[in-house]
Amino acid sequence: ESSQHKEHRPPRTGGKAKQRGKSGKTKVIDEGKLQGKNPRAFIFKSSSKAKKARTIAAEKQQRKLRVPVVDRQSNEPPPYVVVVQGPPACGKSTVIRSLVKHYTRHALSEVKGPITVVSGKKRRIQFVEVGNDLNEMIDAAKLADLVLLVVDGSYGFEMETFEFLNVLQVHGFPKVIGVLTHLDQFCDSKQLRKQKKSMKARFWSEIHNGAKLFYLNGTRNGQYLKRDTLNLARFISTAKFKPLTWRSTHPYVVGDRFEDITPPREENDVQHSECDVAIYGWLHGCNMRTGQLVHIAGVGDCTVDDIQTLPDPCPLPSSDKKQRKLVDQSKSIYAPMTDIGGLLYDKDAVYVNMDDRDVNFSRRIKEGENSSGSLRFDAESTEHKKAGIDMVYGLQDAQISLDDKLRASGIQFFVGRKTFKGDGVESLGYNKVDFQDKFQGFNSGNQAIDQHDSGNGPDYKEIRMRRAANFAKNHAVVEKEGKKIEEPDGNNISGHMEINMVTKTTAREICLFGTAYESHQDAQENNTPVPSNNSGGFFKRAGHMTSDAFDASKSITFEGSKFQHLLFFDDHGLGSRFVTGDWTAAACRNDHVTKSEAKLGRGKRGGDCADIYGNFEDLETGDFLGTTAGHPMTDDCRKIDEIVDMENHQNCKSIVKGVFPCKTKSIGKDGTIENDTSVCTDVNNPLSYFDYVKDALQERALKTHRELDRLPDTTREALEGYRPGSYLRLVLRSVPREWVVHFNPIRPILIGGLLASEDSFGYQHLRFKKHRWFGKVLKNQDPLIFSIGWRRFQSIPVYSVKDANGRYRMIKYTPEHMHCHATIYGPMIPQNTGVVAFQSLAEKVVSFRISATATVLEVDHSIKVMKKLKLVGLPTKVFKNTAYITGMFNSALEVAKFEGAALRTVSGIRGQVKKAAKLGQSAPHLTKSVHAGFHPHEEGTFRASFEDKLLLSDIVFLRSWVRVDVPKYFNPVTSSLVGKHGSWNGMRTVAQLRHERKLSIPVNRDSIYKHIARPLRVFNKLHVPKSLQRALPFESKPKIETKRMQRTLEQKRAVVFDSEEKSLATLVQQLSTIRNDRAGKVRCKAVSKREKRTKQIIKDEVWRKDLSRQERKKRYREQG
Repeated sequence: ESSQHKEHRPPRTGGKAKQRGKSGKTKVIDEGKLQGKNPRAFIFKSSSKAKKARTIAAEKQQRKLRVPVVDRQSNEPPPYVVVVQGPPACGKSTVIRSLVKHYTRHALSEVKGPITVVSGKKRRIQFVEVGNDLNEMIDAAKLADLVLLVVDGSYGFEMETFEFLNVLQVHGFPKVIGVLTHLDQFCDSKQLRKQKKSMKARFWSEIHNGAKLFYLNGTRNGQYLKRDTLNLARFISTAKFKPLTWRSTHPYVVGDRFEDITPPREENDVQHSECDVAIYGWLHGCNMRTGQLVHIAGVGDCTVDDIQTLPDPCPLPSSDKKQRKLVDQSKSIYAPMTDIGGLLYDKDAVYVNMDDRDVNFSRRIKEGENSSGSLRFDAESTEHKKAGIDMVYGLQDAQISLDDKLRASGIQFFVGRKTFKGDGVESLGYNKVDFQDKFQGFNSGNQAIDQHDSGNGPDYKEIRMRRAANFAKNHAVVEKEGKKIEEPDGNNISGHMEINMVTKTTAREICLFGTAYESHQDAQENNTPVPSNNSGGFFKRAGHMTSDAFDASKSITFEGSKFQHLLFFDDHGLGSRFVTGDWTAAACRNDHVTKSEAKLGRGKRGGDCADIYGNFEDLETGDFLGTTAGHPMTDDCRKIDEIVDMENHQNCKSIVKGVFPCKTKSIGKDGTIENDTSVCTDVNNPLSYFDYVKDALQERALKTHRELDRLPDTTREALEGYRPGSYLRLVLRSVPREWVVHFNPIRPILIGGLLASEDSFGYQHLRFKKHRWFGKVLKNQDPLIFSIGWRRFQSIPVYSVKDANGRYRMIKYTPEHMHCHATIYGPMIPQNTGVVAFQSLAEKVVSFRISATATVLEVDHSIKVMKKLKLVGLPTKVFKNTAYITGMFNSALEVAKFEGAALRTVSGIRGQVKKAAKLGQSAPHLTKSVHAGFHPHEEGTFRASFEDKLLLSDIVFLRSWVRVDVPKYFNPVTSSLVGKHGSWNGMRTVAQLRHERKLSIPVNRDSIYKHIARPLRVFNKLHVPKSLQRALPFESKPKIETKRMQRTLEQKRAVVFDSEEKSLATLVQQLSTIRNDRAGKVRCKAVSKREKRTKQIIKDEVWRKDLSRQERKKRYREQG
């Protein structure tokens, strides 16, 4: 979109204009006087600061840039969906009623379904209220353009607010505005400021710094104060919304009206039959086509049987009148589920709802007629208020039906000529409706017919008519005051008359379609018979072709193009080059070309075999040789190719050099938009690559719109589908009857279009993380409810972690604070699509209900999730480096599959599987086996080699990997098929089943962790023979000392203190006694103090508990 803003128009009348005149703001002040005489006072003093400031400014500008998106909307965009969400009894309905009252001056009694209002000259808003149901919250997050989070300021944030915020973050995260209500319950202003500050900080931490937060202080007459509502409404009316990737690539309709169009059936078939419904709403996102597969949130997948465009029930004000503010007539509202506005738009009618208590449409009483039993209605007193009453009375008083009036009506094409009646026009093959649509001056009624038949027509001035000689058949040229007019004869007056009128009223544009189908198109527009041309033998022109048919040649036009002067559209021979042209002219042209080639001496190859060999190019001279060489049409086509190649080459060279072509738009003389492509040479302000891509997208969209605008509406709809912003009526066939029976207008109706690849099923690989607020870890293969794209479904995930070698290893539980991978079975969804998972959708849950969040990484059928498998065996016979292992396999075939596999013992000795032992081979060696129950002929025994000798007590294990199959389970969530008091139930986990049936967890004794008691191993002392000791050197001989039987002198000697040592020992003993006594007193004092503190805490808890109980009683009493 263009970044240019409209110029400011100051008010000319009113209070602001008077204040502006008094304050003297209109005076122009010289900027030089403001800046002063010193130019250095207004620049940076430091170059480093200047560089830093420019860097910061450039970074801010780059952060604002977004990837350019092609605007696929129509002239009037659809209303922006504003979702109002919050916990129960927080003021959601009051917020909507206050905003609707501000925008439309209309007081709502109840809020039910979407409510659409006009908020500005170019903006409409559709309010949708969302409750505490998780299904409604998920659907609202997928369609919201702006979210109003209503929070009870006196209580604080509740769990529903954080749950909805997490759902929003996954599904695109639209713009969020916080609204604090119930702030009038604070009596202390200091406490109110503290509450506002804390909630604002928490709100910013969840969204972003600077997020808008509005405060609504108190209510009056059931609505919030006008000043608070005005502040909120102004921000909503001027808010900018970023385009979301999923919504810009998928069409979707927010239904504001639901209608059951099922034909009546017998009572026995009603309960088990399917229904046909019609959904009304504006189209968002991209184009939608008839027969497209859509997903109805909470119902399932369905195919759109029929789409029809209806008049906009809440149109924007006309842009022809320049007005600064919206007038009261333009402040319209449309809420069919709330029964507001009184208008319902159907396929072929508009219904006006009027109250019978106000108007009684009995027959009007004429003057002088008195009827005591009839109710007289004074229409003159309510002429301005009830203008439609006269129209209804006029329909009641009509004596002749509308068809009879049309049949008796007539049309007069020229002044003083014959008037054609409806029957006469039908006899000529014309349709009266076509005359009414194409021409003006349709005279209805019997007045014109009577005047013509009686001869009392209007008097006309006599004008001298000059006739020029024209020898053409059935034609004459009449010259009227210097202007020549072609006058048809009386027999063919109707056909030629229409040709002249169409020529005067409509200007045909020159295109290939008109050149190829010129005569056919004229015949179609004039409804005249097309002369048959059987010269071709195989191709015949169709006698009638509807305007709805799609023809690709209509989109090929060269108007306003630089190639127009190279194509000779005025040449009459150009039409004969198409299939619909004159083949005799083509044959003559071929004969002429053959003769000219024969004169040039090109021989047989140039004449008879020209279609086989074609043209030749001389690579040295560059000349073309062939049947079409030198022809003006061929040369023109070659010039077009050269110009296109030259432009592409120049653009590529300029992009490589860093200079981007500038595209400036200018309006030509004929009113069309002309593009001037040049190269930016401004060094100080060069055009960036972002601007170049943006302009290229805008130029391409402009060309596409210009080409599509030339097509009829039906042909354009067949080509590109219905555009966003249109108000559509979608007909859905064979939908479940439960949706109609349990329809609740409070639930939002979301119909999302599916792409071609989104109806197939397969395995999806997700980057998965358990939510940090969810209380439990998620177990592998426990069912979860996923919300991906438009769908909500239940599936069984398999969790895994990617190892260093690229293998996905299955894990039993999700990590606590780390991402893992999850593989599920479901519909194919594009990559980088947000996913949110739930374990249960129940409303009455105390804990956080969002289990995990994820992102789609890839869609691959060959994803392998491997599980570690450990096989354990025991050695039966041990040789030096070889051993026979049993108990690991059950047959020789299994051993053959694992030949060469790596083995390992608990002690760390590595080995390898060799061969399976034959039956009875190890029997002679197993007579001394210590393992009871081993049979000589047991299958699965194999021979293995190790790097060291094993012990019979060693345990041998083999680590292997086996693939885990992902369960193919897909269960869509059909919450809309359940009643108001019911809930959708899917597959339950094993823990839920045990809890409901009060079953205990089975215990496997082998899985219980036990205390391992290993006995202390006593090794014998080293015994070296005496003969060996003699041969050993002294250093290596064992030094063994015999045990002393008597005490030494140091052990037997007594210690005697002298007088000084005795006094010191006495002093140390006294000091230690004093210290111990003081420490004892401190301990006693601390114990008494601790006991006293404990008693005080118990007293405080008692009165705090009583106070809390009283406050709760008071709050519950106020809440009712």
